[in-house]
Amino acid sequence: MYCHNCGNKVIGNYCSSCGTKINGENSFNTPTNWALEQNFNELIKYPEVRALVSAYAEKSSKSLSAKEFLGLVDLAFAPIGGLSLRKLTDVMVPVYQKLGISTGKSAKEKFNQSVQLVVVKCLCSLAINGYPLESSDKAINGLVLTAKIPSDMWTWGGNILITIEDFSSYTEVNIDAKIKGQLYDWGKSKGVIKKIFSDIENMQIAV
Repeated sequence: MYCHNCGNKVIGNYCSSCGTKINGENSFNTPTNWALEQNFNELIKYPEVRALVSAYAEKSSKSLSAKEFLGLVDLAFAPIGGLSLRKLTDVMVPVYQKLGISTGKSAKEKFNQSVQLVVVKCLCSLAINGYPLESSDKAINGLVLTAKIPSDMWTWGGNILITIEDFSSYTEVNIDAKIKGQLYDWGKSKGVIKKIFSDIENMQIAV
């Protein structure tokens, strides 16, 4: 069995890595290859994926613990129906407008990586950078992740919208970083986008 919390292999009733009590509801049998998983709601249940996300969260200098981040991931990846990315965009724009967001940046990149790998790298990037995941919306050909930018000395915080689309031969990622209530964000939103793209490109994750 594998621990639901940290993804490590378990022998007995408690995880030797994180101390979580193991029962039939919070453990997994030997996994198959997560890199072939077509259901993104199931992707985060793979022990290897959970272990990866947990490991990057542990490296974060932010206050959010690995256990807390995985808890947010579990909530965000609760089963939902598929939507078109166009419809999701139509839904999210009014939400941003209601939040009174006044500044931010957007950028798009293509990666010669599978959509599954890109999704996992995005989760790891959010974890290590301390951006709490708020929701996950499965689209017909991809996934939309929303996360929170914590407030700091430069900004009052904001939101990140990551759209991941599968085009078979490549995966396209569009990131919108929005800072609320400010006319200037002192490069914060640009830095957020640049860091996530860099993590997707450079993280070494075996599949």
